[in-house]
Amino acid sequence: MIFTEWIELLSAPGLRNKAILEQLFNPSEETARGIELRFCHDSREARAGDIYIAFPGERVDGHDYVDEAFLAGARLAIVSEIRPYNGHCLYVEDTRRFVQELAARWWKTLNPKGIGITGSNGKTTTKEWVKDILNQFLPPETVFFNPGNQNTEIGLPLCILNGLNRRHRWAVLEMGLAKPGDLSTLTAMFPLVCSVLLNVGSAHIGNFEDFEGLFREKSEIIRTSAPGSSIVLYGNAPSIRALGSACPDRQVTYFGESLPDADGDRSVSLESYRIDLRGERPVTELKLKVLTRTITLSFPVFLHRGFVMDLCAALAVCSTIIDTDRLIDFSPDLLTLPKDRFEIRSLRGNWMIFDHYNASYESLCTALDLLVEMKRIRFIPHFHLVLGSVLETGRHSNEIHTRIAEKILSSDPLSVYLFSRESSILETQRAMERARDGRQAASRIPITCFSSSDPEAIAKGIAHDLSVSHNHIFYFKASRMVRMEEVVESVMDLLDRGNHHNSDLQIQHSSI
Repeated sequence: MIFTEWIELLSAPGLRNKAILEQLFNPSEETARGIELRFCHDSREARAGDIYIAFPGERVDGHDYVDEAFLAGARLAIVSEIRPYNGHCLYVEDTRRFVQELAARWWKTLNPKGIGITGSNGKTTTKEWVKDILNQFLPPETVFFNPGNQNTEIGLPLCILNGLNRRHRWAVLEMGLAKPGDLSTLTAMFPLVCSVLLNVGSAHIGNFEDFEGLFREKSEIIRTSAPGSSIVLYGNAPSIRALGSACPDRQVTYFGESLPDADGDRSVSLESYRIDLRGERPVTELKLKVLTRTITLSFPVFLHRGFVMDLCAALAVCSTIIDTDRLIDFSPDLLTLPKDRFEIRSLRGNWMIFDHYNASYESLCTALDLLVEMKRIRFIPHFHLVLGSVLETGRHSNEIHTRIAEKILSSDPLSVYLFSRESSILETQRAMERARDGRQAASRIPITCFSSSDPEAIAKGIAHDLSVSHNHIFYFKASRMVRMEEVVESVMDLLDRGNHHNSDLQIQHSSI
């Protein structure tokens, strides 16, 4: 957004005195048309010329960091609390509402065709792949997407203000749901021509009364869709599939696995899935039915079924825009995975898999199924798990972490490291220990389990195992707030220093 465009938007109630802002920025008419404005809400990321927005929060109040933003070069702060700040401020009654109204006005002004994607798992990957596929058939400068996982009632409006411009004709939006009402708010601000519901699992279940309440809120993206618009639904879940029947005046496209023939030309279906080795190289082979056409795809990496469903969803979305005969010629080589989504790296003759962008029970199960399959085809002899708590589970926490223990035991890892900075994951250890007697009788090799709240203590055990293993996988998974990256950084530091001897271990361990 450029200066003159922002000034034009400031016609909302309470923001009529545009002359003051024009004097503050004081650009000439010629330069005003070229000044790019950037909004930020983290003073640590503020740069020269930014507009800093102070959002009050439960744990952090952005008003406490206004002066830090000015020191970093911000030219203006938008605040809802009057304090003796060291710079120019625009006072509004509610900074959150101000940003949402401004973004909604900008959206309405540009009027792009919006594609909204939500679900408990796979939102970011599906969004990225929709963008990647559309860019193969449409001019890339016409396709906007919100970067990373900026999908909240604050993050998404800021992305719209900072990134959406007059060249964009399509906007691919990842829409998150952390509390009741979030999706209704986002879809009201940014009306959609295509609404996508990927799945409904246990992620964020602690913020809702029960699963039915969570499902009701997730399905708002479909219920609020406009008559005549497109909706894309996961066809293997009866409750989600039923939403299509409840919206007879929408164009419904399903995605899923082995979908019924009755779906015919309105589905993208996975017909076969296989991972294998070609020599020593990994490969994932897929057979997909894309509407009326069947295609086979081969990827030079191992993709778990979650990724495959994301691909089916992305193709289903694109099928509402791109003719099928053209769409099936898309290049899978141009698909990119977001950072820390089952990201595989080689290290000291072993493999590290970073999957700690966030966590849920369902996403962990999908990953473990792939690790088991990688072991079955003899790509690896063993794998190790480095896990942290699944957060925002509320009263369901013990149940979910017990189910995680059951999945671990059935997956048969060589060792499990539990990073217990947030203690919910210790319920997984307790559940594994309760199953110890039966587990030992059924398994030749007991699972070694370590736990600690100290990232360096966990890292020491991992670094030692790395030093005595070959071609093993070390898989990292936890909710974002657990900050598993501190364990990863400690592992790298210990390996660089060569400090990973058994005598250094200060962690509790047991065999299960």
